[in-house]
Amino acid sequence: MEDSSDSSDEYVSTYKPLKTASRSKRFFQSMVNKFTKSSVRYGHLPNNQQEQDRNVIQHTVIINVFKGQLQLSPLAPRPKRVLDVGTGGGIWALVIATKHPYCHVLGVDIDPVHPPYTKSNCTFKVMDITQDWDFPGGGNFDFIHIRQLGDINDKQKMIQAAFDNLRPGGWVELTEWIAILQSPDHSLDGTAFRKWNNLLEEGLQSFGTTVLYPETFKSLLQKTGFEPVIDTRNGAPTNACYPGKKLQRIGHLMTQNWLLILEPLSMPVFTQGLGWTPEQVLALLAEVRREIGNTKYHSFMTLITVCAQKPWDGIPRSSSSTSATASRSESSLVQASRSGTPLPYLGDKPL
Repeated sequence: MEDSSDSSDEYVSTYKPLKTASRSKRFFQSMVNKFTKSSVRYGHLPNNQQEQDRNVIQHTVIINVFKGQLQLSPLAPRPKRVLDVGTGGGIWALVIATKHPYCHVLGVDIDPVHPPYTKSNCTFKVMDITQDWDFPGGGNFDFIHIRQLGDINDKQKMIQAAFDNLRPGGWVELTEWIAILQSPDHSLDGTAFRKWNNLLEEGLQSFGTTVLYPETFKSLLQKTGFEPVIDTRNGAPTNACYPGKKLQRIGHLMTQNWLLILEPLSMPVFTQGLGWTPEQVLALLAEVRREIGNTKYHSFMTLITVCAQKPWDGIPRSSSSTSATASRSESSLVQASRSGTPLPYLGDKPL
């Protein structure tokens, strides 16, 4: 993530828990698809008030990372139809509907949606997106937004469904966290937090998945026939260890997020995937909690966003023609964004 322009602000050396009064409901599904052998699409995180508040935090983090934008893909000034896949509590769908009052926004989720408020141009539907998509008129969406679904079983089928339900020239955007703690100065070496992260990946692999599943998005989109396909990555600090208001604001939010997700994320992976007892898991998590907000530990995670356009003629491109270079992709985005839509940053920015 790029350095904040306000890096001269006072350095926050200790973590102070954030308070949230949000009642907005979001069934956030992250990297926990195969926690149990009976799981199907989504992870089994509890849909309680704690989880609802945590998902509001996640939404806020991503908007901050996106510099206030709701998406990185180019969006026409007056889009007609937008689809939000895995809408949860409908936060993103409602905001995009407010921003574009002449656009109809449809949010779909496997669970009933209970939005905090309503908009006349925003509707919600219960739908399992791993099944066949059935929308009136074949969808014909200008934009399909997919965020934090987790490692679903058949990603290729979902991406093909997105292609089939986009209008020619429309865009799809997938956003996920790569849950690997990166510590450039190695301050995290030897910590309980690092141990936990390594064991998380080991446990997920025992279920046939990995925290690296978002790395497959670009190739799957290219295989489906999208062109261009843009892979954008941003870092988000784990705590308020970096100076500057922006980085510390994101760091505070990320720490709060970790404290809320740590136990429900870890318990099924460690007990069922690694054979730990619940008592062993809780003992490790107690150590991790003491370290997460400690700003002497410098670490961040990567947020990956992959944007892809359906060709204007509606014909899928061959995989060879879609392996465009970053410069070619950037040129295509520039052309698509002449309306004034801000462009995403292409590539990593160092902390």
